[in-house]
Amino acid sequence: MMPWLRRIWFACRALAALLGPRPPRLPRGEDEALSLARRAARCIACGACDRVFAAWSAAPRASFFGPMHFALAASRGPDGWSQLAEASAATSRGDLVAMRRVCPVDVPFEALVRAVRARAPSARRGAGSLRHDPG
Repeated sequence: MMPWLRRIWFACRALAALLGPRPPRLPRGEDEALSLARRAARCIACGACDRVFAAWSAAPRASFFGPMHFALAASRGPDGWSQLAEASAATSRGDLVAMRRVCPVDVPFEALVRAVRARAPSARRGAGSLRHDPG
């Protein structure tokens, strides 16, 4: 191709990209939520977090099978977080720090619980009365 024709071609492509439709962008909050979901998806289901989780007596056993389940469900993104509202209410900050400390892939349990609690603030109120048998 001739040099001047090539320059015209690149100018036309740049103009078309500038005037064309913009790709849809996620809202800022969703971007952070998807980032957390990607980090939770690194969970290898080793069970180390389940061994240090001390709040089995307060966790709702019917829908919560342990912190490992929390990480795996959170990896599905904000859609999977709806089922984690009760489970997030049963966890304390000390448990979250201990779970993150033993996690070999550094799943951000604290940030996940904060995000889930922010989406479902009413679940935290009712969690104090839930008791179950961990067996």
